[in-house]
Amino acid sequence: MRILPLAEFTSDFPEDGIEDDDGVLQFGGRAVTEAIVDILKGFGFRVSPPEYDEHGWGFDFYASERRFWCQVTALDTFLFSCDDVSRTLMDKILKRPPNAIYIDVMTRLGEALGRHPRFHHVRWYVDDSSRSPGAASPVKLDD
Repeated sequence: MRILPLAEFTSDFPEDGIEDDDGVLQFGGRAVTEAIVDILKGFGFRVSPPEYDEHGWGFDFYASERRFWCQVTALDTFLFSCDDVSRTLMDKILKRPPNAIYIDVMTRLGEALGRHPRFHHVRWYVDDSSRSPGAASPVKLDD
């Protein structure tokens, strides 16, 4: 089993970037991020307030005391990534399968984003260099 941690999608939330006469002060994506935070809170997870940096909006959340980090980046489309930061270096070196909690979180999140009325064309990828058609779900059985 493999996790595809990067989603690309469109949204009909209004553009919420901030600009002044000199250019962009803050790229958009806050409303999209807050919608995803609300989904995660609805699952009963503890979620930190989103913070803005030059890459977009980032936040942490905890599921069964396992820590995850997410980021939303607004481009022509939106990019959303969700990483299991509780995964150890040894897990990665030994190529251990994803933790069951991560699988559950991503399954639920993929379903919620896919049926959310304001998110459209949600496709999942292994990383941002993948230009395959993308998958409908972030959880992929090994082929």
